[in-house]
Amino acid sequence: MGRHAQPIELTTTERRELERRVRARTSSPHAALRARIVLQAAEGRSNTAIAATLGMARHTAQHWRNRFAAERLDGLGDRPPIRRPGATTRRFTRRSSPSPVRSRRTWAGLGRPIGRSSTWPPTLGSIPSWDWARPRRVRTARSAWTVFGSWMEERDPQCVEKAVAIVELELQPPTDGPTFLVDEKTGIGVHAPSAPRQPVAPDQPARREFEDVRHGTADLRAAFALRTGLVSGIVRPRHRSAEFIELLRPLDQLVPTGQVIHLILDPVQLHCSAEVAVFVAYRPWRFQCHWLPVHGSWLSFIEVWFAILRKKCLDRSEWSTFAEAVEDILAFIATYNAHHAHPFTWRKGITFYQRLKDKLAKHHSTQPSPAEAA
Repeated sequence: MGRHAQPIELTTTERRELERRVRARTSSPHAALRARIVLQAAEGRSNTAIAATLGMARHTAQHWRNRFAAERLDGLGDRPPIRRPGATTRRFTRRSSPSPVRSRRTWAGLGRPIGRSSTWPPTLGSIPSWDWARPRRVRTARSAWTVFGSWMEERDPQCVEKAVAIVELELQPPTDGPTFLVDEKTGIGVHAPSAPRQPVAPDQPARREFEDVRHGTADLRAAFALRTGLVSGIVRPRHRSAEFIELLRPLDQLVPTGQVIHLILDPVQLHCSAEVAVFVAYRPWRFQCHWLPVHGSWLSFIEVWFAILRKKCLDRSEWSTFAEAVEDILAFIATYNAHHAHPFTWRKGITFYQRLKDKLAKHHSTQPSPAEAA
């Protein structure tokens, strides 16, 4: 031990606590390092020897040795940073107080840099009320649907008519055949952690490696039966019209001949391709498509089932191969159909449906009649 090194003597309790900090996986690296310094100092080693063993500067070992000798275990913790009195207050005052140059600016002066004349101040004063002048406020498609704004109508002029038809179809399904709500869940990650997961241990939660090894993605196409709640689906590595037709074939074979198969679909190009048109043309009056509004997939019950799939099957799943992902997803569908399948009920409220109908009636009343248009 060096000439200026503080002698360290540990009690049984202190030694046990320091050894626990060294062994514990939940300890921070700094706490474990400080505990090692004190344990080696208690063995009579000098600061130079401790620094050489642990790979640090000598004054670091001396600092924590002295801290422990003066304050014991409490001295190994982090202390709050030392600030000069009044430094934060002065800095805040200096940044928040307006400068003399800024305080002399007027509305007219602000209008000149952007090429406006002296008549600009009244218009500039109304800028804070403009929506586009507040970039932090983003108006999403869902909020636009909730208030029935015109943003959705610009994307789909018939959005209200389609929404009313879909809601009526879900409230009162047709009697000439079954109704299926069809959609796809794409981009299901097939990945597994690079190291095995550590199970739960006493006083420690389960641990998982943050780095994953990816094995591609999987695409699920599913059809939800409106009356029974049964789900049929296929899992493929690609997202094309051929896979969509592959989903329609078992539905055509399952439903008795003579019944119409009603499909509630998103108006995406994949559902309207030439291959799908040819497949439907060979079966006239067999399939009847009901199109959702643009960005209106949340009106379909299949999205509710996708949420169940994500919570019960996809979250925290680990697959090393694509075949394992297919097996787990299809097994979940089979288990769901056997034990948990049930028809979903519309809980959005009759007020939502009535507001849709009122908006549709108002839209038709404002449209000119064919005679007036002529």
